[in-house]
Amino acid sequence: MSSFLLKCPLLPRYRLLSLRNSDSLGVYSNCRINLCARCVNLRRNSSKSSTVGIKHGPDSQTFSTSNNSRDLHFHQEKQTLFKVLENRRTQLKQDRTVFHQDFLRKESKWNTEDAKELSSLVEQDRKNPQTDSIEVDTTSNDMYKQFDQNALYTEDNYGIGEQDLHTEQHYGMGEQEFADVDSDINGKGITSQGKVPSVKEGKEQKKAGDKKSKKKSKSGKKTKMKSEEERIKGIIDGQDKDRLKMQYQYVMAFVDACISTNMMERANKHLKKFPDMNADIGLYNLQLQGWARKGEIDMIKYLFEKMQEDGIKADYQSYAAALECLGRKKKIDKFTGDMILQQMKNEEMKIETIFERCELSASQRDSVLKAILSVKSDYQAERCRDIPICSNPLLKDLYTNHEVLAKPEPKTNLDQNQTGMYCDIFNHDELRRMVHRQMKIELAGGLKLPSIEAIPIPDKETVNKREILEKHREMWKESLTTAFLAFKKQSKGVRLKWQVYPFLCVLEPNDYVNIMLDYIPQIAGSTEGETLLSAANALGNRILHKYRLQHKISSGVADKINSMYTDYAEFTLNDDLMTKYQFREYWQKLEDEVQWGPSLNLEAVPWNKVTIAVGLSLAEFLLKEIKININLLAGKSKEKLIPGFYHMYAYHNVKQVGFLKPHPALVDLIKDAKEPVLMFDCEVLPMLSPPLPWVSTRRGGYLLASTKIMRSRDDSLVHDVLLDKTDQSNLYPVFDSLNQLGAVPWKINQRMLDLIISVFLNKGSVPLDIPRPVSECPEPPKISGNLDLEEMTSLRKERMALRRQKAEMHSQRMDFLYKLSIANKYRHDIFWFPHNMDFRGRVYPCPPHFNHLGSDAMRSILLFGKGRLLGEKGLDWLKIHLVNLTGLKKRGSLKERLEYADTILDKILDSADNPMTGEKWWQETEAPWQVLACCMEIANAIRSPDPSQFISHFPVHQDGSCNGLQHYAALGRDVIGAQQVNLHPYDIPQDVYSGVAQKVEEARQRDAENDLQIAEHLNGIVERKVVKQTVMTVVYGVTRYGGHRQILKQLKDHPDLATHHQWRAAGYLVNKVFQSLREMFTKTREIQDWLTDCCKKICKAGKPMQWVTPIGLPIIQPYHKKKVLVITYRNLDQMSCSSKHRFTDVHQKPDIQKQANAFAPNFIHSLDSTHMMLTSLFCQKNGISFVAVHDCYWTHPSTVDAMNKICRQQFVALHKTPILEDLSTSMVENYADLDSVYQDTGDDGPLLMLLKQIPDKGEFDLDNVLESTYFFS
Repeated sequence: MSSFLLKCPLLPRYRLLSLRNSDSLGVYSNCRINLCARCVNLRRNSSKSSTVGIKHGPDSQTFSTSNNSRDLHFHQEKQTLFKVLENRRTQLKQDRTVFHQDFLRKESKWNTEDAKELSSLVEQDRKNPQTDSIEVDTTSNDMYKQFDQNALYTEDNYGIGEQDLHTEQHYGMGEQEFADVDSDINGKGITSQGKVPSVKEGKEQKKAGDKKSKKKSKSGKKTKMKSEEERIKGIIDGQDKDRLKMQYQYVMAFVDACISTNMMERANKHLKKFPDMNADIGLYNLQLQGWARKGEIDMIKYLFEKMQEDGIKADYQSYAAALECLGRKKKIDKFTGDMILQQMKNEEMKIETIFERCELSASQRDSVLKAILSVKSDYQAERCRDIPICSNPLLKDLYTNHEVLAKPEPKTNLDQNQTGMYCDIFNHDELRRMVHRQMKIELAGGLKLPSIEAIPIPDKETVNKREILEKHREMWKESLTTAFLAFKKQSKGVRLKWQVYPFLCVLEPNDYVNIMLDYIPQIAGSTEGETLLSAANALGNRILHKYRLQHKISSGVADKINSMYTDYAEFTLNDDLMTKYQFREYWQKLEDEVQWGPSLNLEAVPWNKVTIAVGLSLAEFLLKEIKININLLAGKSKEKLIPGFYHMYAYHNVKQVGFLKPHPALVDLIKDAKEPVLMFDCEVLPMLSPPLPWVSTRRGGYLLASTKIMRSRDDSLVHDVLLDKTDQSNLYPVFDSLNQLGAVPWKINQRMLDLIISVFLNKGSVPLDIPRPVSECPEPPKISGNLDLEEMTSLRKERMALRRQKAEMHSQRMDFLYKLSIANKYRHDIFWFPHNMDFRGRVYPCPPHFNHLGSDAMRSILLFGKGRLLGEKGLDWLKIHLVNLTGLKKRGSLKERLEYADTILDKILDSADNPMTGEKWWQETEAPWQVLACCMEIANAIRSPDPSQFISHFPVHQDGSCNGLQHYAALGRDVIGAQQVNLHPYDIPQDVYSGVAQKVEEARQRDAENDLQIAEHLNGIVERKVVKQTVMTVVYGVTRYGGHRQILKQLKDHPDLATHHQWRAAGYLVNKVFQSLREMFTKTREIQDWLTDCCKKICKAGKPMQWVTPIGLPIIQPYHKKKVLVITYRNLDQMSCSSKHRFTDVHQKPDIQKQANAFAPNFIHSLDSTHMMLTSLFCQKNGISFVAVHDCYWTHPSTVDAMNKICRQQFVALHKTPILEDLSTSMVENYADLDSVYQDTGDDGPLLMLLKQIPDKGEFDLDNVLESTYFFS
């Protein structure tokens, strides 16, 4: 099957056509035909000829070409065809221009200057260059018939393609807003049939819209409508703001790259291209740093004068750069140095503060100190830092009252006989070796580890393929190196406003080439390829990560961290120090001891979206330089090179997306070579030594790899800004909780790992949730020539479904391969998972592939690295945990569960001894792999001489009983709700899901007695599992629509309900579920409604919702009106890709609906994260190993009772604080000024009244939770 790209001048989108016979293409296969699939209809006749038809209404023309005369006819007819199309496009342009002029003259109410500006924007829109199509050599595809692009046929309706979206750059708006402006300003919309309305039709549509809006107004809806002048002005202002923000980010990254490559003169010239950019102290300091490195004191003086002219006050970093510049001189100008210090004194700045606050490299610090000593020879650098105390009332018993670490204690020579947190796991020498291995991995930037699919002794065919692949790699490396150097030379002389040249110089050429070579197997893993944007982003990020690492090495940060971290790691083996300091506190102590070297906060300037521009250049190298010797693969001697990658377009959600697709020959070569290694970046792997403690919002986790403490949507900076403004001492509990979770050591359950790997390599298993290989996916049916339209449509849908299934199977299989390969690599090691959190405070391990938040199989192969004796009740808890995992006895007491475990002890032992050949009882449970692992642990404990003395590494889980509803019931002191979710003590656990199912069934029976047909059809179908997911998620904001889909999914698997009744039945049940919950949890609904109403009114007044959790974490919801700036990145050869840049900051208007819908769920999420953090901190204080998967808490079997006690105590302590009252007070303080907005609009009552109307509470006594066995169980 052969494919080539067609581009139509009439429409701003592409069509990828499939031709059934490459021989019928002839001259077409090597030409660009700029027509779309709408305009060109390629058909295959029974004879060897192809017909091309132009269909544009009644004037359609057709012509045919036979095999013998194709070349003769093609040129003539192509010229005629393009003349017709060009005339049509010219007419469309004229119509559009006339309409814009008419609109601007007659319809607008804004001033002439704004009209001219918008008109110029529209003109830029029209003149924006189109992306060139990429030719595809179809002659080399004959041997790969499976390279079928039929599935890429697209819908007939129009969509905004990649070339359309560049207009958003001018308007600075999102997709929906762009559509609104397109219909309002241009007067042109796209109808469902794909027809562009005429000017007359556009005016009629506008009049119809006006009538509709008047009717809405009459119906009583009060909506504030902005005038056209304000709306258009807002568009232009927003576009300018976003453009300047992008500009500033680029300039900062550009100057930083120029500094690192010693090109400050280029940076200075380049800055002149941005006269409209407002420089701030950050940009000035960056320039000062660059000129200081070169010792250019005149430029330093000039920049200080410029700062004064711009009204920008110099800070410590500015004066540090001036002193550094003096210190780099062979002969220091003491007069200038004295002036600098005198000016600092006049501004009440202390010299010592330079070394505390400023981000200085080792050489910068030495130069600054040299300049200071030249003026003040008796100066001695002293560091005296006040460590503030956390004053949170919930943690008053946790923190010690040491205030100043000015004179730290001398370093302790640790005795080998002393004990500590990891003393029973490894000794000092082993720990030092682990630290060395981790530092080595991070200095290398990643790790190559063996794949579990690697063949121990490869066969002859595999060896041959590997040799061929190695020959190709050598050819690729030489070609990429030559092309990269040539491109650098070419781009060096280019003086465009947006340049990538400095970013191509921050590393050695060999580094860029190796990154591209390492990326080839990833993108060529399947014929699906990757979007051009994601490929560019991935390549650019790899360059950025490598650059950041080199920056830390060259600045001395890596050496300083290595030196301090060795002492910190040994601290974990010292009991005396562990009881005296938190992890964070001891690291702060080490920082105060070290009086040399760079600031640990020193980081390279973020590249932001520059990474895409850099990655696009590298992606083009792959496209142009990666060739495959197709004859070498076929065993022929003559060389024939074909492209290894193609740039194609497909449609995802009616939008055009560029793809970088590998040739099937390249995919087959990499697949058949079965390379034995996989490459992983260090930040996606577990750590081989304890994580660096979080001491601030910017440092923690990995030793050298940059890690954000708070994950964010679309690289939003609002959370970082909010955290930076917060007093760091208020965040100490958050830091310490993350440090505690990250400090828990892990190891691999080797027997379980071997079992799972064996099933994985044996084609997987659907019942055991082990992904199957792609080879198990059915092949798509072939398209024959004698199908009618309906059959063809059905066949294409089936082919598309199979392609999606195949892609999904490949994705799942590769994900599982990565996880198992990482686990296999670490099978003999102790390792750690550094942690961070999302904006609500929910905690996650940083490694994305392999962690304890994974699937059932992944959890089953993880054990605590530290073991504990089972003790008196440890074995009982293992048995209870086993029954919990099976999903049986959910309503049984702990005693009943324990008795049940004893009755099935023979099955437990059989599963442990013969997991794959015995009765296989474990495979019938809800979590089969975890059940099997627990069976093995119980068997080992029972067979030990004394089970109480058995050392167990097995984690036992305790789950909250619908944790979200527990928090709601506690907030509202709801008696009935508290009883349903086990806040009240009972002899047996209460199951809220069964309770709701029972109420729904009672309501159904009443409706059935009243002859409601759908209620009769649901007889015997309303079960716990049908309503469980909806009940669980309703507290987290699921809507009726979402609940309908959840219940429908459960009903589809039910054999007793006819398919045609399922949709209506799901709608009926979701209404009954919501009604039952409102009756059972009255206070919950009142609190939810109050939270939602408060948020809605606050957001209507233009502010996003913001609050502080009881543990001190500030939270702001990141849901704002979509403000998308689409920027098209083009390299020198005009290859392009478009990226959506979402600018989210506190000044943007919030998305009212999203903010309101999300506030109540997010508020509850922030409470459950607070409860988890409190539990983790007090477990650490009591020496208990603690890990959490949100509301599921893990610990050793012997410490379950102690953890449960702490868990209950902290829940009660949390909810005894006035949570809703504090929220109300903070909202009144933060949003009281918005009340005037509602007083003038006649809205239902002022805002302040609503914020103070806290829902009434019930009579439930929180102390009952302390006695509730099944609160967490």
